[in-house]
Amino acid sequence: MASTIFLFGILLFACSTFIPSKSLPIHSKKNHGFTLSLMHRDSSESPFYNHSMTPYERRVASTRRSVARMQQHSMRAKARSKFGTLNVPDISSQAVIDNLEYIASYSIGTPPTKVNAFIDTGFDIIWTMGIPTFNRSKSSTYRKLSCVSKYCLGLGDLRTCPSYESEPCTYDMTYDDSSRSYGVFGIDKFRFDDSHDPRKTIDVGYLHFGINKESSPNFKGNQHGALALDRGLYSLLGQLGITKFSHCFVPPGNIEGSRSRMYFGSKARILYSFLVPLVQIRHESLYFVRLTGIRVGRTEIKYPSHAFQGGAVIDTGISNSMLTTAIYDPFVSELRNKIKLPVVKGPLNELELCFRATDDEISKTPEVVLYFSKSTVYLSSDVVFEEYSQGIWCLAILRSPSLRSMIGNIQMRNLLVGYDLQKNGISFSSADCKRL
Repeated sequence: MASTIFLFGILLFACSTFIPSKSLPIHSKKNHGFTLSLMHRDSSESPFYNHSMTPYERRVASTRRSVARMQQHSMRAKARSKFGTLNVPDISSQAVIDNLEYIASYSIGTPPTKVNAFIDTGFDIIWTMGIPTFNRSKSSTYRKLSCVSKYCLGLGDLRTCPSYESEPCTYDMTYDDSSRSYGVFGIDKFRFDDSHDPRKTIDVGYLHFGINKESSPNFKGNQHGALALDRGLYSLLGQLGITKFSHCFVPPGNIEGSRSRMYFGSKARILYSFLVPLVQIRHESLYFVRLTGIRVGRTEIKYPSHAFQGGAVIDTGISNSMLTTAIYDPFVSELRNKIKLPVVKGPLNELELCFRATDDEISKTPEVVLYFSKSTVYLSSDVVFEEYSQGIWCLAILRSPSLRSMIGNIQMRNLLVGYDLQKNGISFSSADCKRL
């Protein structure tokens, strides 16, 4: 989902009269680097794991989430248009969170409250559900944010508190699908689980975050919020001053206990010899890169120069990559020409190209190559196609309903993706993620 934007151009760290800088450090000075362990929502270790679902049903559900997430991108764009030049914050509805994929565990407050939150490079703000997940009145380290702090004032029309210094910062936002987010902003201590030793935690100090009072019929209490990882000032990266990070997603079906990971700061792994420049787009804090071409087997598809104008977003929160119609149609046409297998109808309308095939036949399909400025990504058959029912394999790259393409986490499996925000670039390199 394209993120809503949360850039007010105001220093967050000095904005509240409730936070004396000498007594309440915003973040730990020990944050030179750390690693987070991630679990996929469909992993048997996940609080979302449904034992009654087959692997095929999980893939169908994942694709439905991708479609819903892309629709939410459009809603966010409308919200930005509605509020004019205001950078609309990502105070996410539960419906939005229901469509994310990877979970990180951490604790908030004193005594610490355990949180399972979805990570997302398309989110601007860290938030968690309120009671019963997190009760701020029971945390001795919680601090409220003043309604008249510059941070709260930056919410513009979303701010619902009266303009008194003694009042806490509250917000309310309704989306086009009638879902609603409302709650309070505050500050508390965060501790992340150590990826190598579950008995240890990484204390990153105090972070600003939203406490959502909203609930929805789909909320089961298993997921508690979102860990924002976009380029905004109020994401985890912005608040901790982190300029480098990387991630490596383990394919499903790996041995139990084999986790995906994210690396921050000095722990980040970046291939600087093939750094793809990030494209700067006004009022956007997402990770845009320039996709310049696609090859299927030995055939490089011929595209008009305007086909790639919208750029592509690197999005950890969406499963299936999506290509604009101008890119997608020639791509699918070339796959049809190259793959001489029976074409069948898939379980979802969005799965536009499906074949009846054996595992061996799919493994022999042509390699797909994505060309980015200064880098090339090779996609093998196991991330190009997924088996959606017995013997039915469908293209796991979908048509984008907008003028924006997205690279999803299926196509980033066993791909070490590194981000350097100072050098303004992203690197891609093949890796065996379970061994990193």
